[in-house]
Amino acid sequence: APRRTGRMIVEAFAGQNILITGATGFLGKVILEKLLRSIPDLGLVYLLIRPKKDKSAEQRLKQLISSRIFNRLRGERKDFEEYAWNRLRVINGDVAAENCGISEEDSRHIIENVNIFIHSAATIDFTAPLSDSINLNVLGSLRLFAMAKKCRRLVAFTHISTAYVSCNMRGTIEETLYPLDFDASDVLQEMLNTDPAELDKNEQKIMCGYPNTYTFTKSLTEHLLADKREGVPLVIFRPSIIGAAYKEPTPGWLDTVSAASALYVTAGMGIMKFMLARRPDRIGDQVPVDIVSNALIAATADIAMQNRLNVIHVGTSKNKPLTWEYVKKTIVPYLLRRPPKRTFSKPSFMFVTSDAVYNSLYFFQYRVPIAAYNLYARFLGDDEELRQAQLWASFEKRIRKMVGNFNYFVNHEWIFDTAHTYEVFNKMPPHEQEEFNFDIAKIDWEEYLLAFCYGMKLNILREEDTIYHLEDRNCPMYLRRDLGADFWWAWSGGQGVNEMYKVNPPEKLKSSVLSSQRVQDAIVAESETEGLPVNQIEARAREVIEMMAGTVNMGILRTQGYLFRKFYRYYYQGIFVDELGIRRVAEAAKRGPVILMPTHRSYLDFLLTSFVFYDHDLPVPRIASGDDFLNMFFVSWMFRQSGAFFMRRSFGSDNVYRSIFTEYVQQVVSLGHPLEFFIEGTRSRTGKTLPPKLGVLSMIVDAFLQGGTENISLCPITMNYERLIEEEAHGRELTGEKKEKPTTTALVKATASKLRHLNFGRVNVQFAEPISVEEYVAQFASAESHENPSFDPSNGGKDLWKVVESLGYEVVESFHREMVIMSTALVAALALVHRDGISVDLMADKIGWLREQIVLRGSRVDPIEGTNMEILEHCMPLLDTLLITKRNIIEPNFPAGKFGKIQQLSMYRNNILHVFQRECHVVVCMNALLKDGSSSVSLDALRELHTTLSAMFVSEFVDKKRDQMFMDTLQRMESYGLLKVEGERVSQVLTEYHHEDMWMFLGEMIYPFVDSYWVAAVTLLSMLGKPNGMIERMLVERMQWFAEKHYHKGAIRYCEAGSKEALRNAIKHFSRLGVVLVNESSSIELTADYKDNKDKLMVLVDRLAAIRRVPADPTTYPLLSRM
Repeated sequence: APRRTGRMIVEAFAGQNILITGATGFLGKVILEKLLRSIPDLGLVYLLIRPKKDKSAEQRLKQLISSRIFNRLRGERKDFEEYAWNRLRVINGDVAAENCGISEEDSRHIIENVNIFIHSAATIDFTAPLSDSINLNVLGSLRLFAMAKKCRRLVAFTHISTAYVSCNMRGTIEETLYPLDFDASDVLQEMLNTDPAELDKNEQKIMCGYPNTYTFTKSLTEHLLADKREGVPLVIFRPSIIGAAYKEPTPGWLDTVSAASALYVTAGMGIMKFMLARRPDRIGDQVPVDIVSNALIAATADIAMQNRLNVIHVGTSKNKPLTWEYVKKTIVPYLLRRPPKRTFSKPSFMFVTSDAVYNSLYFFQYRVPIAAYNLYARFLGDDEELRQAQLWASFEKRIRKMVGNFNYFVNHEWIFDTAHTYEVFNKMPPHEQEEFNFDIAKIDWEEYLLAFCYGMKLNILREEDTIYHLEDRNCPMYLRRDLGADFWWAWSGGQGVNEMYKVNPPEKLKSSVLSSQRVQDAIVAESETEGLPVNQIEARAREVIEMMAGTVNMGILRTQGYLFRKFYRYYYQGIFVDELGIRRVAEAAKRGPVILMPTHRSYLDFLLTSFVFYDHDLPVPRIASGDDFLNMFFVSWMFRQSGAFFMRRSFGSDNVYRSIFTEYVQQVVSLGHPLEFFIEGTRSRTGKTLPPKLGVLSMIVDAFLQGGTENISLCPITMNYERLIEEEAHGRELTGEKKEKPTTTALVKATASKLRHLNFGRVNVQFAEPISVEEYVAQFASAESHENPSFDPSNGGKDLWKVVESLGYEVVESFHREMVIMSTALVAALALVHRDGISVDLMADKIGWLREQIVLRGSRVDPIEGTNMEILEHCMPLLDTLLITKRNIIEPNFPAGKFGKIQQLSMYRNNILHVFQRECHVVVCMNALLKDGSSSVSLDALRELHTTLSAMFVSEFVDKKRDQMFMDTLQRMESYGLLKVEGERVSQVLTEYHHEDMWMFLGEMIYPFVDSYWVAAVTLLSMLGKPNGMIERMLVERMQWFAEKHYHKGAIRYCEAGSKEALRNAIKHFSRLGVVLVNESSSIELTADYKDNKDKLMVLVDRLAAIRRVPADPTTYPLLSRM
C-alpha cells in the first residue's frame, strides 16, 4: 500500500477527545502513557474508572498518575503533574452495570464531546464464571458501544479482543470473523434467560469447544459488535499473549502477574519447577505490550472516519516465531546468574513432555511434601509453622490454577496472520514508523526476554538495585555445582561455534595459504637467494604450515569446556562478564570479522576468552599463540584442536615464514573467523599495560587496505584478576631469576603447587567499544592528508605504520578506559603507601576513600558487595602470603632477602597506575621543584620538568597524550583541591587532610620507578673507563645487586626499585638519550661521549637524584668502581 507523507497518527488524534476503559489495567496504562507522551495535540482523555470499596474513582486516578509507568514522561516534562491533571478527566462508571454505571450528566457530556473510544476493560480470568464473563466482556462491550453510537462526532471505536477467539481452530488464523456454529444474538439471549447458577453449571457444554469463558465471551462479543456496527468505524483488535514492554516506556516495564509473567515470576522464585509441554518446540505467541499499544493507536488512526470494520492481529507467530523451548533456554540461565533476592529454592525450570511423568512429578514435588508439612504443622507445629504451611498450600493452589490456565495454550499452536497489521504499518510515514513502531519482525527475542526478567525483578519483586541486562557490565557466570550441569552445559552449548566452523573449516587454510601468490613468490625468492631447488623450499614451507596451523574440534572444545568449568568453579569465587560489551562484540561480528585483543596478565587469558565466548554461543576465536607452547606436547595439541595456531616470537630474516604467517592471519580474517592475539606481546609481569606490539595488527590493517576484508572490528578486552595464579613466578622473574621454560612437566608442577590455594578470588572480563578499522583509517587519513596530501597507507611503508601505531595506542587507551580495579589492587596500593604499617580499621577506611577517588576520576572498581571492612576481610586471604597482620597492624610480608614478595605486591598495586599516573607525574615534579622551600613553582619550569619525566617514562607508562593533556591534568587536580594555578605560578594547596593523603599517595605510586632509573644511572658509573661492554642480563643483575645493597643501607626506600622490568626500561631510556649503545652482539656499553666522562654521567645521576624522595648519598658512588 502507498505510504502517506504526513503524520497519519498525530493528525488523526489531533484535537480528538478519547474515552478509555480499563486504563488502570496493564495494557490500558501503556496506551494512556503513549498517547500522552507522543501525541502533543491530543484533546481530553476521559477515563472510565470503577470506584472500589476503599477508593473513589478520583483517588484511583490520582494513584494512576503517580504510577511508575509515567516516570519517563516525568523526566521529559517538568510540568507532568499539571499536564496530566489538565488533560485527564475521570468518569465514574462500571461497564458491568447498566449504561456502564455512568450518570446522566456524564452520559450527555460523553455524547457531546468524545470522538474515539478505546475499550480495554474486561475480565481476563480464564476461570471466571460464565455469568460474570458474559456480563463484563459481552454486555459491558455492548453497553459502551451503544453509547458510542450516540456520539455526535464519533471517529472510531476500538474494541480490544484476543487472538485466541479462534483457538477452537488450528493452523493459520486469518484476520477475519469466522462464522460461528450458532447465532450469536440467539445464544446471548438464551444465556440471559438462564439462571446464572444453571448457566455456570453447564458452561462447558455451552462454550462449544472453547477452553475457557474468556475466549468464548470475547469471540461472542466480536460477532455481536460486527452485527450492530451500523456504519461505525470499528477496529476489532486481537493481541496474543501480552508480555512486558520491549522498549517503551522503559524496557521490561510491567506491573501485573498474569499470563507469561506469572510463569516467569514463579520460575524465578523457585516455586514453579516444571510444566507439561508435549512439544516444547511449539510456538508460544507472546508480544510486548508496547508493540500492542503502538499497533492499537495506529489501527485506530487508520480507520478514523471510515465506514468499515478492520480486524487486526498483533502476534509474533508469523513474522517472528518464538518457541517455548527458546524461552526456557534464554530465561533460566539469566535467573541462575541473577536470581531474585526472595526465592523459595534455586531457580530451575523444565518442560515435561509426558502426561504420566508430569502428574507423578507434580504429585511428589508438590502434593506430598505440602500435605505432609501441613499435617505436621497442624498437630505438632507452632503458629509460624502453621502459617508457613498455609502459605505453601496457597502457592500450590496458585500453581495448579496457573498450569490449568496455561496448559491449553502451551500444548497447541496457532499462526496468527498479520496482513492487516502490516497494511496499517506500511501506510505510516517513516518517522511515525519509528515513533509508533510495531514491526514485529525486528524483535530481538533474547533482548526482550531478558528485559522481561529485568522488569519482573524491578517492578513486581521491587528489587530497586536490579541492573538492566543491556547495561549489566558485571554479570556473574553461573558456575554452581548442579548434578550434570557441567556436562549439559558443555555438550548442549557452542552452537555458534559449530555453525561458523562448519561453513569455513580451518583445515582448508593449509593448502590455501601455501598456494597463495604471496607465499609462492616468497618461495621462489628464497630459492634464488639460497641457491636451493624450489621443491626443497616448498618442503620447508609445508613443515612451517604444519607446525603453525590449528583447527577447531568440537569434541575437544566441549571436553575443555566441561573441565574448565569445574576448574573455574573450584579456583575462583566468581567470573563476572560485561554483558553490554559482549553484545557489542556479537553485533560487530554480524557486520564482519572481529579481532579480539585481550590484556595479557595470565596464561588463563587464552582459556577465559574462549570460555566466555562458548558460554554465550559465540564462535570461539582462533588464537595466535607463541611457539613456546610447542614444548608442551599435550597442551599444544589441546590448544591446536581448539582454534590456536602458533607463531615465532621473532621472524628474523625468514621471509618464507613471514609470508606464510601473514597469509595465514589474513585468510583467517577474510573467512570471518574471530581472531585473538595479545597486542602486548607477552604477559605483563608488572601489572602495567605494556607498549603495543604492532606486527599482527599491521597484517590485519593491511588486509583491509588491500580490499581483501571489509568491516573488521577490533575488540579490546580487559582481564581483571583479584589474584593471579602466576604471581609467584612473576615475582621471581622480576627479581632476576631465570624464567622457567614452559613444558608439560613444569605446568603439572606449577598446578600441583597451587592446589593448596583454592581461592583466587574474582575475575572481571570487560569489553571495550569495538573499533571499526574502516572508520578509524578513514578518520586518520583525513586528518593526515591536511599536512601530507600524498598520505596513503594502502601503499604500505611509513604511512601504513603510522596508522597502525596510532591504532595500537588507541587499543591501549581502550584498555585503560575499561579496566576494572579489583579490590586486591586497592589493598596492595595502600599497604605499599603505608609500608611501615597501617591499622586494620584505617585500612578499611582508606579502601572506601580510594574507591571514591578512582570513581571520581572516571574509572571503575569491582562492584563487590559489602562494607569496607568486609571488602578488606575478603582480600586478606587472597593476599595471605604478601601481607601480615600483627597486633591489628597490616604491613607487607617481606622476609629477609625475599624481594619477590614485594614485587608481587607491586604488581597488584600497578593495576591502578593508569588511573593516577598523569597526576603522579605532576606531584613528583612539584615536589622536586618545591624542595627549596618555596610555596609555588613556575608553570614553565613545571611543564619542562614534566616533559622530561614523561619522556623518561615513555616505556614505563603507556600514555601518548600525557604531555598534551598537561594543562587538563592541572585543572583536574585543581578541581580535586590539590593545587592552584594562578597565572604563570602553580602552588600546592592541600586545604583538607584527605588532600594531603592523596598527594602522598600519588607520590608513593611513582617514586619506586624514579628510584629504579636512579639505580640504573648510578650503576652506569661502574662502566666508566671500561673498554668492553656488558650484555644486558649481566648489567641488570649488577643494577639489582646495587639496589639491594642500598635498600639494606637505607639509601633506597623502595626495594621494588630493583625490578628487572623497570631497570630494562631505564636502559632503553638511556639508549634514547645517547648515554648507552646496544651493539650488534647485544652488548651494552657507554657511548663515546660518556665512556670517559664521569662529570657528564654525574649530571644524569644528579638530575635523577633531584626528583627522588630520598636524597642520594654521593659517598656511595666510589664503591661502584670496585664492581
